[in-house]
Amino acid sequence: SATGMVLLRHAEELQRRGHRVVCVVPADRGDSLKSTSFVTRPNISYKARKLHNILRGGMVPVRCPWLQAAYPVPILEVPDLSPRHIPDGDALIAGSAWMLEAVAGYPPAKGRLFYLIQAYELEAEVNRRRYMLPVRLIAVSSSLRDRITRTVGIRDIAVVNNGVDLDLFTPDGR
Repeated sequence: SATGMVLLRHAEELQRRGHRVVCVVPADRGDSLKSTSFVTRPNISYKARKLHNILRGGMVPVRCPWLQAAYPVPILEVPDLSPRHIPDGDALIAGSAWMLEAVAGYPPAKGRLFYLIQAYELEAEVNRRRYMLPVRLIAVSSSLRDRITRTVGIRDIAVVNNGVDLDLFTPDGR
């Protein structure tokens, strides 16, 4: 997804600057956070991925040649977002609002908690509640930050603009 690619680009830059970075992807894609039983959930592919992941030990490197060529950052698939499957670190950056419910309760050893907001998503009341959790919010633009502030009154939102890879995007002819 585009959201994932932006996070990988940030992870790659942090790694280039000397940080140890690991991207974590839940095999169940958030199903463990839903209130319905795992057995009754309709998504068979996620159930199979989660079972396969658990059988392989719970932290499985993702093998995807084109993705690894584009973003040489380690990516681990974990059964779900429970703290026991998340490596300890200095910082943890959530990539989707639904992840905030899981990461907000993590112990301090998992790192300082952040959420990189890439789009306006406050039409849903559940996301308004999620934004109030103890996670530092980062918006990808000042206009997005300002819109969130007007909607829910949160003023302490950092801005980290998406970068532009000038090797890919050049203003030729301008």
